[in-house]
Amino acid sequence: MPNRCDAGSSSLRIGCLVDLGESACSQLVNDNGPRWHQLAEKVASKMDGLMIVATMDSGAEYHAQQANCLKSLLAELDQRFEGIPMRAALCGSGGAALAEALDLPYVQEVVANSLAVGANYPTARTAIELGGQDAKMIFFKFDNEANCLSVADMRMNGSCAGGTGAFIDEIATLLKVPTEQFNDLAQQGKAVHNVSGRCGVYAKTDIQPLLNQGVPKADIALSSFHAIAKQTIGGLAQGLEIEAPVVFEGGPLTFNPRLIAVFAERLELGRKDIIIPDHPETRRQLFALSNLSDCHSF
Repeated sequence: MPNRCDAGSSSLRIGCLVDLGESACSQLVNDNGPRWHQLAEKVASKMDGLMIVATMDSGAEYHAQQANCLKSLLAELDQRFEGIPMRAALCGSGGAALAEALDLPYVQEVVANSLAVGANYPTARTAIELGGQDAKMIFFKFDNEANCLSVADMRMNGSCAGGTGAFIDEIATLLKVPTEQFNDLAQQGKAVHNVSGRCGVYAKTDIQPLLNQGVPKADIALSSFHAIAKQTIGGLAQGLEIEAPVVFEGGPLTFNPRLIAVFAERLELGRKDIIIPDHPETRRQLFALSNLSDCHSF
């Protein structure tokens, strides 16, 4: 556990947002001031004046114990910033019930994401976000009367893990390749084979015969990315036009740039049609955190 930090000025106030997702929990903290570097001792990375204090990804153990995850993160925060008032909120699919129990504000993740895109990328017309176990597509239009970007439609696949990070994990396990090396493997792929992106079970049914035939694992990894793109585009757009520029967000797209290239290929996007935000895996959290108004002390 890190050492306690001196609160310094009594006027200092810290914003805290905990994102409780399907397969990971992240905590963002911001002090909205120049003294941040004096407060944080062990910080994972800096972005837009905000800091990631802790990140947890414990798979099934995390999924079953989101409350314990939140408890441990808040305990670390209390240890690090003793006595400093905080503006706090929760977001993510697992945050609503815990926010109600703790009497904290809850920021719906799709709302936060759409507002973040509108505020930071007013030229965007579509946002594609892949999470650990869901996929989202937001369609935007420019509102001339309000002079801002507005949401025209939104589609989400939360009923199964097809075309999500969990799908990549399953295929990586089948190929006996570490997930963090899956993108590099797909990068080496030359041929694309037909692989179902609807769910891991169907995909395995397609992949096993390919392995038996001696198809290179790199081709299968690349084919899996095409399966994800095909599933996302066909399953979520459902007849709506995916207009450029397109924003690509979420962990699976952040850590698998070859997957973005596959989407671009299938959607016939040029370089100018692709928007990749800084730290797209936490863009919605950053926006939600920057707009917190309620102050809570821990």
